[in-house]
Amino acid sequence: MIFVEKKRLFLFELRESIYSYWISDFETVSIRYDSAAIITAISIMGDMGKWKVYEIVFLYSFSMMIEASSQIFFDAIWYLGSMIRKGKLDIILIRPAGSLFQFFGSKIQLQASLSFLVSFFVFVLSIAKMDYIITGKSIICFIFFLLFCTLLNSSILGIFNCANFWLINAGEISSIVYKLRDFSKYPLFLFPVWVINIITYVIPFATTSYYPTTFLLFGENNNIIGLIIGETIFFFSVFVLIWRRGIGTYSSTGT
Repeated sequence: MIFVEKKRLFLFELRESIYSYWISDFETVSIRYDSAAIITAISIMGDMGKWKVYEIVFLYSFSMMIEASSQIFFDAIWYLGSMIRKGKLDIILIRPAGSLFQFFGSKIQLQASLSFLVSFFVFVLSIAKMDYIITGKSIICFIFFLLFCTLLNSSILGIFNCANFWLINAGEISSIVYKLRDFSKYPLFLFPVWVINIITYVIPFATTSYYPTTFLLFGENNNIIGLIIGETIFFFSVFVLIWRRGIGTYSSTGT
């Protein structure tokens, strides 16, 4: 009986692993097709001021790197609702280590590494096509943006996913918020002012991709480094505060 149960569990995990790789492959193909669509659209419409074909590809691929990095290290936030409903959060709470550290460590999506590598390849390709001059400063800024923007992006999503502590299926709220991030993958002047204001001042996804990109490409937004540090500290602190409040009110399902 034990052998049959272990065999069933093994087959289940194997199936889940296969599904995960299929999903990862699908995301990788989507990146390639999205990049091709951008190039085709700009080729038809023509350049948009300083935003030419590969400047937009540069922005898009950088945004996808941030997204992939968040999936690799902070993807657990999307499983919070399921863990609460199934009582799996109990396992984390009975251990001596910090609950938030254990929570993120419970879901490391290494499959997203493939998406990151493809995005990075497209990013490097866009640099080569633009004849972009790489300097020590630009490399340091790129690494800084990659780290802090990933944490900022994950903190914003974490705040809304924490609604699962009080609401049933609050993941739908997070999914709607997550859709706003798509606007930051393209030049903001393409969108209405109210959209720009939301993703700049309210839910600052633009700070995770658009504004760092304009700094790297055109030297604009010189205060972006201080802005990213400030917003990252603020949103991560809010996320931790809400997380602790949620853990304090959490009661096990009893299963």
